[in-house]
Amino acid sequence: MTLTNLTADSSKIPNCIECNEAFNGQPLRLNDNNFAEVITHTNLPIVVDFWSIGCGPCKAMMPDYADASVALFPNVILAKVNIETSPQMTEKYDVRGLPTFILFKNGQSTIRKVGAMTADQIVTWVKSVI
Repeated sequence: MTLTNLTADSSKIPNCIECNEAFNGQPLRLNDNNFAEVITHTNLPIVVDFWSIGCGPCKAMMPDYADASVALFPNVILAKVNIETSPQMTEKYDVRGLPTFILFKNGQSTIRKVGAMTADQIVTWVKSVI
């Protein structure tokens, strides 16, 4: 899903450029091909979870990350990058431990946190750093 109109204005729910479906608050799936476009075309903070299918804590916290995404929408967007299929972004942002969460504001990485969290911990952390 590639979003357009990413703003905190709840009357303008963002839509996918490709399929025109309304964004449902679930974490966006980013990769080497769409990462820069999504990160730089929003005025909202975006938290990116760098994860791997082989990472037990990453897989265990997927439902929590989805819950946090819904809880933070429409003021913050949560996204995911699979490090196995997106090596360029993994290298660019020097991801060493998993899961790694990086907050982006105005297209720039601002702060990171490494380690699994519950939905409440994610929401609390994000609200404390935005």
